[in-house]
Amino acid sequence: IIVLGSADKLVNIVNVPAVNIGASSNNRDIITVNVVMSGAVDAAIKHLKNCGHEKIGYAGEILTSSKLASFKESLRNNGLPVISDYIKTSDEVTKLMISPLIML
Repeated sequence: IIVLGSADKLVNIVNVPAVNIGASSNNRDIITVNVVMSGAVDAAIKHLKNCGHEKIGYAGEILTSSKLASFKESLRNNGLPVISDYIKTSDEVTKLMISPLIML
């Protein structure tokens, strides 16, 4: 799961691989990328597409609407569908929020 912000709480709740974009972490199991957000999102989506993924989900906080806009724009620019059921926003990233994404 690509987390635009801190994935620390997320990986403590569920056992899924996570990439943290835009926030640092002391957790060695979390890959952290600190770059210009729109470029990072686009690079991550291009990488996933090149690996054969066609349905990519998003989990983010409500206050990060610019990150969600970058995510949607990057999907469209890469010829991938924006699937509303794969987009989850909340006051904070929680297990309840991402549980549907893990099952995909």
